[in-house]
Amino acid sequence: MTALIFIARSGCEVSIVYGAPSVDIATQLRTAAGHHLIQLYDSRWDFNHDGTNEIRTHAKYVLVKGAFGGDSTAYEVLTGSQNWVAGSLSRGDEVSLNISLRSAYRDYIADWTRIRNHSRKLPYH
Repeated sequence: MTALIFIARSGCEVSIVYGAPSVDIATQLRTAAGHHLIQLYDSRWDFNHDGTNEIRTHAKYVLVKGAFGGDSTAYEVLTGSQNWVAGSLSRGDEVSLNISLRSAYRDYIADWTRIRNHSRKLPYH
């Protein structure tokens, strides 16, 4: 999480849609959003108000447009099946995929935008 805050403070635009963060991660993200470091959206919806979210995103990817490694004009998609929690990559049977194509970036950003448009901007007011 500190890496996201670092890159946001370094001038990068950071926008996040989350679905099932831990309390600790949600707190850190909401604090950063409250300080206008990142744009944050919550994809969870409890339509029948029973305390259980019927809908949330389970997508996990990072999209980079701009500087990545030595390329200042990169289009990168970093995705996979892993949950981004301790032990997921070392104790699970997961797949990671990095795609360096502008066309893949366009497809993934369109998907991210659809999910964001169905999410609520944080912090709530």
